[in-house]
Amino acid sequence: MLNANEICVITPTKGRHHLLEKMLQSLSDQTAKVGQVIIADGGRDAEHIVMGFQDQLPVEWLDCPVAGQIPQRKLALKQLKDQIKVIIYFDDDIFQEPDSMHNLIEFWNSQLNEPAGVSFNLHGVNKQKDSFYRRIFNMQLTPPGKVLKSGYNTPITSQQSDLKSEWLLGGATAWRRDILTSNDHQGIATSWAICEDLIFSYPVGKQEGLYICANANVHDIDTPPPPTYAQMKFRGRNAVLWRYYFVSCHKELSKLTFFWMISGQILARLLQGLRGNKAILGQVIGQSQALLICARCYIQRGDARDILE
Repeated sequence: MLNANEICVITPTKGRHHLLEKMLQSLSDQTAKVGQVIIADGGRDAEHIVMGFQDQLPVEWLDCPVAGQIPQRKLALKQLKDQIKVIIYFDDDIFQEPDSMHNLIEFWNSQLNEPAGVSFNLHGVNKQKDSFYRRIFNMQLTPPGKVLKSGYNTPITSQQSDLKSEWLLGGATAWRRDILTSNDHQGIATSWAICEDLIFSYPVGKQEGLYICANANVHDIDTPPPPTYAQMKFRGRNAVLWRYYFVSCHKELSKLTFFWMISGQILARLLQGLRGNKAILGQVIGQSQALLICARCYIQRGDARDILE
């Protein structure tokens, strides 16, 4: 049976002090108190925020000389106390409802076989609408928690009931300690770790149970400004390259279906962009560039890892 004292929360952060403070406050307000909290600070300037919660939480500030979610998390894993059995990865923009930790522990202990991982029920993410068009291009939204042949992962946020899933969230999930220590996540240097959660969790889900606990409610409280043309161009390009890499790692997925899906996304977004949305046009340009790179890699039978940015 899992106890709260056997849980460690690890949060990588960099330069988002106002969000980090709210995350720590929601953690201190939990009805179930965890045994360890590690704030892995890639910005190296949040010690005063973290130490302000020492009287409320068993919190530690970790100075990280290398920024990036993956290296920050890996450094924090070296600081775990002996009694820790479960590690929760929280992004610094996650706000917990007061009983979310208690409810996750109850769910964890209710399973016949101990889960490999359980995601909190994340709210605040923009909802999309399913459509016939999405189904044609193999990017439908249902059933939740599936990885489609195209490599598209159907959403798992804002669930009404508990769910067994084929993948889990990167920034609001509890993992069994041995899963993280025996499945070394070899991160590739990138300024935006898109698909990182999918790349790590999907292979685990082939072997062991992954779940979403509907009563463990958390909220994404970040409200970033609207992205620029350049930002959307970068995101569009990077997302396509990384998803192609993900598809290339699993024989049951289809690169040709992936190409079909991305073509459908480009067409739909082009129509949006031509109505005056300049940022969406940037995404179209980025996706189109990446699609050509992926196609060349496919034709030449190259290593998808070599095209990542």
